[in-house]
Amino acid sequence: MSAVAFIVFWWKKRKARLAAGEDYQNDADYQAKSKTKRIIGAVCALSFVLAMVTSPDSSSENGTPAAKNPPVTQKEETPEEKAEREAKATAEKAEQEAKAAAEKAEREAKAAAEKAEQEAKAAQKKHDDMIKEITTGWNTETTDTDKNHDNWEKATDLVKKYPDYIHNAEPNWINPLDAQKKPWEFYGKVVNLSGRIYSIEQLPPGHSVAKFFGGNCYHAMLATGSLDEPVAFSIYIVGNSEGIGEDSNINVKGYIFGHVGLQNRMGGSSKGVAFVGFAE
Repeated sequence: MSAVAFIVFWWKKRKARLAAGEDYQNDADYQAKSKTKRIIGAVCALSFVLAMVTSPDSSSENGTPAAKNPPVTQKEETPEEKAEREAKATAEKAEQEAKAAAEKAEREAKAAAEKAEQEAKAAQKKHDDMIKEITTGWNTETTDTDKNHDNWEKATDLVKKYPDYIHNAEPNWINPLDAQKKPWEFYGKVVNLSGRIYSIEQLPPGHSVAKFFGGNCYHAMLATGSLDEPVAFSIYIVGNSEGIGEDSNINVKGYIFGHVGLQNRMGGSSKGVAFVGFAE
């Protein structure tokens, strides 16, 4: 109905415009019909919007609901497809496990390398500290062991504390005359000597030196060097003297720590070289 009224008043508005001539905008009859047409047009537009909003579902016809789409039936998996899917899943799982194992191995290898590096640094520091202890701190004010007890204590302490270092040290065969003249040049150095025993005594277990070395130590006089210029060494050897007697030839390895006063059979005195270590 609104649409019909709109058409009717559109026609009336047109007739009023023709009747009014060029000054139709100021004509009262034209203005009234134009206003009425606009009102009817607005009513038509509103009716159209309401009709669109309140219209029944387009999917239904004559009040009957539209039929729903039938459910999609899933295609049944063939044995080949199932086998392919399971193989793919197995491969993906194996790949993930291999990746996790590789990452774990990498972490463990890195941790092991770091641990080995730390242990190597600690071992190197321990070795450096040992070398420093061996080579420094010797008393060079006097070589007389009756007055200089520091070197005796240091040498015996090193023999007791680092026996493996002495045994594993490279051979260092020295000239006995050099040691007699300047014993301080050999302080802190592992030296090798070879000579003939002409006096030997196994120290009793209660002796202070023997007790220091666990109750097993002997003292001997060792003649070294040439027959023309023999050099006497007063040696303390850690161990048992069984099988060693006067006129026995032995090799020893250890530390020189000064001079010791000696008396010969004629009542004269001389200087021997003081030594402590092990028989080889």
